[in-house]
Amino acid sequence: MANFCEKCGAPVQPDERFCPKCGAPLGAAPTQPAEEEAQGIDWKQFKPKLTIGKPEIRFINKKKLIIYGAIVLFFIILVLFTK
Repeated sequence: MANFCEKCGAPVQPDERFCPKCGAPLGAAPTQPAEEEAQGIDWKQFKPKLTIGKPEIRFINKKKLIIYGAIVLFFIILVLFTK
């Protein structure tokens, strides 16, 4: 009889210390899968989440944008009125 991971319900061998599917540490006494899993949930209805990584996009917050804009506007006005 196979043991099951307490976190995800995947079958594990008795001598394994971590779940091969989710990586959760296995307790001293592995349990049977949850009753819902034993009844056979159709897992195809759940869409997997894509967790490849977030792209590094840097945003300038509004406060900095206003300050930079004011500085640029000041220099433009300074150049226009000094001629």
